[in-house]
Amino acid sequence: MVLDRLTEVGGVVVAEAHSAVPELRCPDCATASHRVHSRYGRRLAEYPVGGRRVVVKLEVRRFFCDAPDCGRRTSSSRSRV
Repeated sequence: MVLDRLTEVGGVVVAEAHSAVPELRCPDCATASHRVHSRYGRRLAEYPVGGRRVVVKLEVRRFFCDAPDCGRRTSSSRSRV
């Protein structure tokens, strides 16, 4: 994980991060892929840390599975986190 930004908004610490893996293996056939299908944001639950509320915002990537015999077309980088 790479921490992109750490800010405080209204008394809540906001950590924004993304996965740094350059490829993802398909969970069905284990074929490695570098081709990104899309990106989207996930907001993880608020956690208290040291008496302060913390929110983690994570950018998740979906990768294509290019194996011709595999039934799965995409998989998510969040499965590696």
